[in-house]
Amino acid sequence: MSTELRLSRIYDQTSKTTTMIALSNSFYYGPAAGMESVAKVRQILVGSIEGGADAIMITPGALRANLDLFRGRS
Repeated sequence: MSTELRLSRIYDQTSKTTTMIALSNSFYYGPAAGMESVAKVRQILVGSIEGGADAIMITPGALRANLDLFRGRS
């Protein structure tokens, strides 16, 4: 039941698709080109949110630094 509930939050029932952005790779592999600074990561996050991403995977540190972008969203 809980898995179904969580998936329903990121699965678009109308289009039957999900757009998921993974920005957490730097946690394991170091910063990728274009993501060397907090400002650049923020720019990518803003673009992803404005573009309608259904889910974004980021590191805890990136979340803390950009928490204001996610407040009030479901």
